[in-house]
Amino acid sequence: MGADIHLFVEKKNQDNEWKAVLYEDGSYDGLYDVRNYSVFAILADVRNGYGFAGGDIGDAFNPVSFPKGIPYNASEEFLKVRETWDIDGHSDSYLTLKELRDFNWDQKTMKRGFVDEEGYKEFLKTNEVNSWSTDVFGNVGKISNDDMELLVSGKLKLTPFKPYYTQVECEVTYTVEAAWFFGKSFTLFRRFR
Repeated sequence: MGADIHLFVEKKNQDNEWKAVLYEDGSYDGLYDVRNYSVFAILADVRNGYGFAGGDIGDAFNPVSFPKGIPYNASEEFLKVRETWDIDGHSDSYLTLKELRDFNWDQKTMKRGFVDEEGYKEFLKTNEVNSWSTDVFGNVGKISNDDMELLVSGKLKLTPFKPYYTQVECEVTYTVEAAWFFGKSFTLFRRFR
C-alpha cells in the first residue's frame, strides 16, 4: 500500500479569508506528485523511520511539525477536494510558509535498507545508495556486510542462483532527501510572500 501527499497552497484574500491557489494546470492539488516518504516524515511525521509493514528504513527525521489536523478556517476549495478522499485521507496537517523557511533543512539522519551484490559494490565506492529495499523475503539470503564484502570480492562462494542481500546505512541530509520538494515547491512558494 502506498501513501501520497496532497499539497494545497492557500493565500488570504482581501477579505482576510483563505483561498486555494490554482496551479498552472488548473488544479488545486497538483504541486506535489512524487511519492517520497522522507518528505512525508519531514513535513508531518508520517511514516517516520519505518516503511510499509513497519520495516526499518532508518532513524526518524525531526519533523517540521507533528500533524495538526485541518485548520478551522481552511478554504472551501480544499474542503471540497478533501471530502472526496474519504477514509483514504489521513494525517491531515498544515504548515505556514514561515515554518518551512525557518526549518533547518541541513539536518542529517541515517537511512537503512537492503542492497544486493551490485548495490553493495556501488555503496562501497560512493557510501551512497541509489536504490534499496526496506526488507527482502522469499528465496533470498540475508548476510552480514562482512560476508557481502567477501562475496563481491570473490572470496566467498554461496549457493548459486540465489540472490544475497545485506543491510546498509548511510547519512543523508534533509535537503537531499527532499530535493524535489525543496526545489520545486520552494520555487513556487517564493511567489506567495
